[in-house]
Amino acid sequence: MPGSRGFPALASNLDRHARVTLESDAMHHAGGLPHVNTPVVCRKATPHERHAIWNVRTASIKALCKSHYGEETAEAWANVPPPDDFEDVIRSHDFLVAENDTVLVGFGFLNQRTATLEAIFVAPEFARRGIGTAVLAALEEIARGAGLSRLGLSASLNAVGFYAQAGYQAIEPTIWPHPAGFDLPCVAMAKDLSRPFPNPPAQTKREA
Repeated sequence: MPGSRGFPALASNLDRHARVTLESDAMHHAGGLPHVNTPVVCRKATPHERHAIWNVRTASIKALCKSHYGEETAEAWANVPPPDDFEDVIRSHDFLVAENDTVLVGFGFLNQRTATLEAIFVAPEFARRGIGTAVLAALEEIARGAGLSRLGLSASLNAVGFYAQAGYQAIEPTIWPHPAGFDLPCVAMAKDLSRPFPNPPAQTKREA
């Protein structure tokens, strides 16, 4: 989601200076859902995965944001192209992807310099399978290992409940004017990282 007061936006980000923090685990995706029968692997992303990563982002917005932002806004947001420096974003941040049986099913990344969780996205067909929780837990582990005591984020409206369940507290509602010409309401949230992660995800392993 967009940057907000107290959470300065990156010079380069997922939506051209926007902070996107969408969690599709917070919503139920209608229809048949694939089973996650093997452990979810969270590992560092590589630049050559940029297209698969962006496809997850686009599908998540299209499938999961209409109820909170309306179809027209969700479609416009989803169809924003990746920034020209997206490969550099992947290289220069703690950027993780989640895999299930070698399929890229989610991703997230954080900015240690600003102590900000910049994004979490999950493929909608894998929503409510613990993928987002696994990515969030792995990113928090990285943040704690880097000596961060607090992590902030700007949550999309459909993700507020998800982050609240993970221990994040709402600070204030904000509105970010997207460069494409529409406004995206969001909620600034933060968490004291001294608090343990509630109900750590099962069936998850972390690779360097």
